[in-house]
Amino acid sequence: MLAYLDESYDKRKYWIASVVCPDAHVRSLTRALDEVVQASAKKFPNLSPFGELHGHALFHGKDDWSSLATMPRARIGVYRNALAEIAMHDVRIIVRGVNIEGPHRRYYRITTKGRRSLSSFVVQWGRFRNSVDAILGERE
Repeated sequence: MLAYLDESYDKRKYWIASVVCPDAHVRSLTRALDEVVQASAKKFPNLSPFGELHGHALFHGKDDWSSLATMPRARIGVYRNALAEIAMHDVRIIVRGVNIEGPHRRYYRITTKGRRSLSSFVVQWGRFRNSVDAILGERE
């Protein structure tokens, strides 16, 4: 299995995206994405045929894509071609984001009321679990 990862952020969120590819499709996907870059280099001679498809660099026309800095439609075309190749392979795309301001909020102290609610939920969940297990015949 192979996972291509990229991350990004804005003022409110930090994002990570992954394209997860099973072993059987890794070579085919890698070849297809390499061909996207090579085809782009043929169309735009100042591009390296060995450039990397980093989202930030491609979007902003930087690094390997600096010769397309003034050509947003060309950069969009490269994106489109890469996404089309990805779509033709058996991959999973996973995107997750977290609030930049939020992580400190997950650390809290449980209140007395919260402790009572949790205790009640645990009892109810136990009854529910036992009922489901009985239906499925997993418990004696």
